[in-house]
Amino acid sequence: MQADPANWPGATPTAPDTARFVPPILDGVCPGPHATQCTCLDPPAPPTPCGPNNRYGPALRTGSDSYMPVMFWAMNSYNEFVGNQAVGVHGFGSCFWLLGSGVSGPSAMHHSFDGYANYNLAGAYQAPLLRFRGNGCTTATYALTASAEVSPAALGEAQNTGFTPVANPYTADTHGSLKPAADLGDNYLRPAVVGNFQPIHPNRRNFTNCAAGASDPATGLEPNTESCVTTIVDRFTTSFNWAERNYGSIWLRPWFYLLLNSAVTDQLFGGVTFVSAGSWIQVPPGYFSLVKNSLFVGTTQHGGGPWAKRSGPVFLVTAKDNLARYAPCAAGGNITCNIDVEGTGFWTGGFQPKRLINIYDGPHFADGNLFLNVGAWECDPQPCMDKSTCEMELPCGIYGSTTQPAPGDPSQGIDPHKMVVLDAAIGWKQPNGFYYPPAFTYRGAHFFKTLPTGLPNPDPANPLNQCYSSARASPAT
Repeated sequence: MQADPANWPGATPTAPDTARFVPPILDGVCPGPHATQCTCLDPPAPPTPCGPNNRYGPALRTGSDSYMPVMFWAMNSYNEFVGNQAVGVHGFGSCFWLLGSGVSGPSAMHHSFDGYANYNLAGAYQAPLLRFRGNGCTTATYALTASAEVSPAALGEAQNTGFTPVANPYTADTHGSLKPAADLGDNYLRPAVVGNFQPIHPNRRNFTNCAAGASDPATGLEPNTESCVTTIVDRFTTSFNWAERNYGSIWLRPWFYLLLNSAVTDQLFGGVTFVSAGSWIQVPPGYFSLVKNSLFVGTTQHGGGPWAKRSGPVFLVTAKDNLARYAPCAAGGNITCNIDVEGTGFWTGGFQPKRLINIYDGPHFADGNLFLNVGAWECDPQPCMDKSTCEMELPCGIYGSTTQPAPGDPSQGIDPHKMVVLDAAIGWKQPNGFYYPPAFTYRGAHFFKTLPTGLPNPDPANPLNQCYSSARASPAT
């Protein structure tokens, strides 16, 4: 159901309480099947292990599914995901989610399984992904993530988006306060989820980690390669995603991944991201993270309908808007521009360039990929500046609420009506090298500068595939 206040029973609220209108089942997830295995929040002290007299419920949220819904929630990945299409995920959720899950709920409390069905241990290791082929995603914040705690999953982070999670009657009382751990009982019917998806093969030495720390970085990790498994994502497509700036719409962390024969298009911010560990000595020997034989398109429908713009969703300024405080970007929190009727928001603030492959650390590899319809472009981020009235569509879209370079000679001053939106095939997560040593190898990458047949030519003054030798220089083709 759309987050339209008219859909609420009783009084109409001034703002949506949540991105969708169902109570969440995932509030209060924890690493184990018992309430005492959770971490509890007991202000003002930091989160501590839950005891029977703890006054507050579990602290870990993993993103209440009232504002981070997921269409394919993979508690046990030793299954076949083939030929599925996920479309229109509300809030800040994902089409597909590979989880750092453990056997929990009724599976742990009321049944006894063998093999991979009784294998996962949250926060430690999981069964391998059996098959993921021919799946697709469109119109969602995230497409495929392998980490539990992606933004805005952290406790309290949702309040910064302008949405408030619906209280879960299992973990909260009638006043909305978290129940004490003792009230939840030992039969804790919550999914056990924490940390990254970390698939491990059963092995003769019983290694449960693919990259455990070692005192000798030269040889200490070698035995772990017996347990490493490559997660294969084959023929996956995703379009129209808007991942938070510290993440990517395809977020593969950590260990061994192969993304092949896939297509990634129309990313507002970061696209494919491999995250290894942080340095060369933290990755296992033979580390493997590769995107191969895939298609990356910056803008598929340039000149098409209004819902497929390279600047993102349409943000309209009407005669009723306060021009000093634009409503969709000011209501509720301060990190998203919200479209309430659609039940979602788009990230604002900070340096957030468009990039189809998003570099976090390394090493990662790419081979035989095709990139097209990318390139920086210029727009007016403040078209209503110094106007008493203004009714129009914002030409920079969501990027008018982010930090982007200003063109021109800085000695001549900055023109407030000119901004360059960086639109890259490959780009860093942040404007500097972060504190990890980025490392990557690319082979056989191809860049096309010709629009597909049937699409109208872009504005000659602001074409696609426009390159800026410097943010302060004039564009060059």
